Amino acid sequence: MPPNSQTFLRQRTLFVPVNASQSEVNSSKWLRYLIHLKFVSSKSGKIYLHQEIKALISHKSDLEASSITSDEPFEVKSLVQTPFEPRYSPR
Repeated sequence: MPPNSQTFLRQRTLFVPVNASQSEVNSSKWLRYLIHLKFVSSKSGKIYLHQEIKALISHKSDLEASSITSDEPFEVKSLVQTPFEPRYSPR
């Protein structure tokens, strides 16, 4: 990360059917956990966690996971997202 810049990192954890399409995976109904972190770099190039950590936890996740009665198998997927263009922005 270049000096005097900032970026973010977002991780989503989903509980989706094994054979779900990409559009189904992006649906918010499968979201179980989300964490959003902001990072900044100093003039010397050291990287710091900036401001607050945002976390979203679905309270229904345990109930829904235990009440699934379909024969369709489910899996946990973890997706990490970062900005593309520009990857870093000046501070």
